[in-house]
Amino acid sequence: MELPGITYLYSLATVSITFVGFSTLFILVRQALGKTMSKFDILLTRNFLQLGFMVAFGSLLAPLLFLLQVEDIKVWRIASLVSAVPAFIFALTYLRRRAAAVSTAVPKEVWFDVSAVFAAGGVLLSNAVGWPRTPGIGFYAAGLTIILSISFLAFLHALDFLLEQPKT
Repeated sequence: MELPGITYLYSLATVSITFVGFSTLFILVRQALGKTMSKFDILLTRNFLQLGFMVAFGSLLAPLLFLLQVEDIKVWRIASLVSAVPAFIFALTYLRRRAAAVSTAVPKEVWFDVSAVFAAGGVLLSNAVGWPRTPGIGFYAAGLTIILSISFLAFLHALDFLLEQPKT
């Protein structure tokens, strides 16, 4: 018997790793074109690595637990709880990390992005505790997909910010 939704999770992991590579490559190309790597560039790179690997790890965790013969409902409970923790940590520490890297006011888009990552952690946590439904692939995949989708959106927001910066 195969774990339901396993193909979706593998696809999500693949897209996530591809995004990590692309976003990191973009920052490196920017540096190769003569821009010095600012604290903000480092923050962005680290954020996209963290979010991307968070999704990749989460996408592979449930199949791993299944291979370890953990019973189905526990697969989703454990994987959801383990995946929720870094999402919450990321969201709760982001504003402090951003303030250390850049002194500009936090744009409303960033508040949205951080809130969405926190909400994704909430979706994953609700799946772990079995509320409002029995733990399963649906809420698990939704939580991870929200994180990845917000990563894409945050990349576009960061790109806008980088393009507005004065040339150095």
